[in-house]
Amino acid sequence: MKTHHTTTKKTITLFATCLLLYAGTAMAEINIIPEIDMPGHNGAACYCYKWLSCTQNGKEPICLGRNSTIEFAEKVYDEAFQLFPYEYVSIGGDEVNRRRWSECSECNKRIDAMGIQYRPLQTKRP
Repeated sequence: MKTHHTTTKKTITLFATCLLLYAGTAMAEINIIPEIDMPGHNGAACYCYKWLSCTQNGKEPICLGRNSTIEFAEKVYDEAFQLFPYEYVSIGGDEVNRRRWSECSECNKRIDAMGIQYRPLQTKRP
């Protein structure tokens, strides 16, 4: 079982690593823009917090229909913004398997309420 101390130690190590990375690249006038690839590549988060996934079985992608999932994502992004001095974080999302969302009643409710239409982000040219 992980203790709070271990988690805090890992968090401090991550923060220190990011700080060193940023300092080194800033001197070379290079910007590092972090990417938190959510809602797609977050299998580890869904495995640890099964309630994040549509089926609550720990499989990705995260459920976009639940407020608790949106709140989780906001906390992750808040932490990323604290680690990097930029206004932007890349969210990726172009490789997410959207099939689960079409099968999830909670996702469908939010999609309908927001008037979202599916469009392919990556298309093959003929």
